[in-house]
Amino acid sequence: MSIEKLQKELGRHRDTAMKSDSNKDVVMELLEAVSKYTYDSSYASMPILKHLRSLRSAHDDEISALAKSIYSNWKSANKLISTRKESSPAPGDSGSSTPTSASAASPAAHAPAHNRRAAPAASDTKAPRPAGAAYFDSDQISADRNRIARAIYTSLSRHHDWAQISNDRLVKFSHDLEGALANEFQPLSDAYKSRMRALALDLGDANNEQLRNRIWNDPYCTPAYLVTAKAQDLASDSMKEQRKLRLEKTRNELHEAKGIDMESDDFLCPRCGKKRVRYSQQQTRSADEPMTTFITCLECGHKWKE
Repeated sequence: MSIEKLQKELGRHRDTAMKSDSNKDVVMELLEAVSKYTYDSSYASMPILKHLRSLRSAHDDEISALAKSIYSNWKSANKLISTRKESSPAPGDSGSSTPTSASAASPAAHAPAHNRRAAPAASDTKAPRPAGAAYFDSDQISADRNRIARAIYTSLSRHHDWAQISNDRLVKFSHDLEGALANEFQPLSDAYKSRMRALALDLGDANNEQLRNRIWNDPYCTPAYLVTAKAQDLASDSMKEQRKLRLEKTRNELHEAKGIDMESDDFLCPRCGKKRVRYSQQQTRSADEPMTTFITCLECGHKWKE
């Protein structure tokens, strides 16, 4: 299918994918086909980029992850093309028509000595290779498992230091982590997908630079460890605080709903005058009336209700 046809089909299914996953299979198939295309500078003016940008926020996580991966890699490829154009010699700069001559290869050679700049090193302009299906996927596992590996790749690459860690190493780690997930859980089971989503959240957390550093520098932080580690061992400090607050809120709501006893000093015992009590609340009257509070004094054992 041509890129123009893929662009048209993505545009037709995009709005539905933003709201639900009812057309997930169709959109994933279209994105898989798009990922096999090598970026061309002509795409910059085509609506397909707008479709990919929108699908990064799709309702389904896998659609979102694949769209992010394609968009990110096309964007990197576009930057690389622009850099090469800027560093290429302008027409007429060289006296020779031979493109491989030294004068054609280095436009800086014609500039005054004080204006010359060293050509950028290859490592300075090298963008990560596209992680699309044509390059990224392994033929040793299913297409669904390849999509999971790409989702892991996308999470890690959001805040990745390309100058320190090569794209090849990042791709290999993504597949190794997916393999560890498949060894620990039944591939594509609910437990497998749930653990993948939790790992993707921690790996893609902008505040979790500590975990990403451990992955590349700590020999004990292996894919097998990441799959079996406790959530609090991988989360960033800010994520730990958010989870703590959510847990406390859930616990309080549960207590209120079930009338579980809680210790307090908000009530004064009418018998002994102490304030060390335990109480619970229950809805004993109509829903529009206040709940009844049952109180027990922990000093003398007296019970009453309010």
